[in-house]
Amino acid sequence: MVLLIDFETTGLDTKKARIVEVGAMVVTDDFKDTIASMSTLVYADDYEPIDPAILAISGIDHKELQRDGVTPRFMFEGLKALVAGGVSEVIAFNSSFDEGMLREEIVRQGHELDPGMHYIMSQPWLCAMADIETNYKHKPWRLSHLALEYG
Repeated sequence: MVLLIDFETTGLDTKKARIVEVGAMVVTDDFKDTIASMSTLVYADDYEPIDPAILAISGIDHKELQRDGVTPRFMFEGLKALVAGGVSEVIAFNSSFDEGMLREEIVRQGHELDPGMHYIMSQPWLCAMADIETNYKHKPWRLSHLALEYG
């Protein structure tokens, strides 16, 4: 099984930005069947406003986060439950960014020793842009454009 994961964030600096949305799913190794999935907004009281450029891309605003977002700790619990059956790897569209964002949030929340989060972070992380050869022929690098290319 494989964990597919994507984050929307307040900005692009992994040291400062915060996760505002997570979309994740566990699929079979052949990507044909979905085992489990989650999609949720994420918010904590110490979040800075979303960068206007990011707001234009994601459409997620601060009021929506305050109203509908779960805490980062609750997001961690959801991710751990998602991978409870085990995964062989994690694939993100821009894995260095997504892995860095998750790692920073784990440290912020003091979950470095959490076995479930350690499990996720210890799996191989692959990048859908750089590590999946079938994506090389597609020119667009935005995830939504790539999805359209695949139909």
